[in-house]
Amino acid sequence: MDFLIKEWPFILIGVLIILIFIVLYIILRKPKKELKVDVSWVLDLIGKDNITKVEQTQSRVRITVKDLNIVDLESLKKQTKGIFVKENTLVITFLNNTEEIVKGLKKTL
Repeated sequence: MDFLIKEWPFILIGVLIILIFIVLYIILRKPKKELKVDVSWVLDLIGKDNITKVEQTQSRVRITVKDLNIVDLESLKKQTKGIFVKENTLVITFLNNTEEIVKGLKKTL
């Protein structure tokens, strides 16, 4: 009993350190939430069957299409930062979430 009376501060510090490590482990172990982006509006404006290739170049998305006449360019311009068209390739700068949009489009192909 004398041992507990003399050593209680060290035991308390040890228990607190263990509790801190447990709390940190629980907080850091949580999986990070993936940002879900709905790409259906992009598919509606371009046409799901019209897309042949999707790739990301820096902060832009390069989408190759079969038929450029099907694409609703005016609506795309309104909902993005800008579009550059070269032959059957659209280079689109989205407002945000470019990487998630590319992943979503690639999943649908």
